[in-house]
This record gives sequence, C-alpha cells and structure tokens, in this order.
Amino acid sequence: MNESNGAQDLFALLRSLWRLIRGEDNRGRKVRWLFSLLGPYRRQVLLTLLALLLATAATLAPPLLIGKAVSAALGGHSGTLTLLVVAL
Repeated sequence: MNESNGAQDLFALLRSLWRLIRGEDNRGRKVRWLFSLLGPYRRQVLLTLLALLLATAATLAPPLLIGKAVSAALGGHSGTLTLLVVAL
C-alpha cells in the first residue's frame, strides 16, 4: 500500500467517524440510544473498564520491570535491583 492510498483511507475513516458523531443518517442518534441502554448498568460498565485497565497495566509491567532490572544489574546498583526483583 502506498502512502497516498493510506492517507486517503485514514481520511475516509475520519470522515465516516465525524458523520457518525454528527448524527447523519440517524446513526448518531442510534448510537446515543444504545449508550442510553447502558445507563442502569453504569456502575458495572465502569468497574469493567477499570478492571480492563488494571489487567492491561499488569500485563505490561513485567517487561518494563525486567528491563529496569537488567539496567540496574549492569550498572551495579544492587539496592535498585533488589527492589525490582521483589516487585516482580
């Protein structure tokens, strides 16, 4: 795919999202109606999103901690290395 085609695809996507938000073809109204159905379940939806964010952070943390542990070990910082190993 060349860059011109990719830019056109991105522009088309953004244009369709803007039309959705503005409510052309009553799609925006339908989306707002669907979100209104979540009203009684607002607490559960927010807890689910929070759990999703925490799970993502827990998944991304070990590679970051391992990288910092390797840097601390190569730098000779044994105190920092100990803390990072305990965190893992």
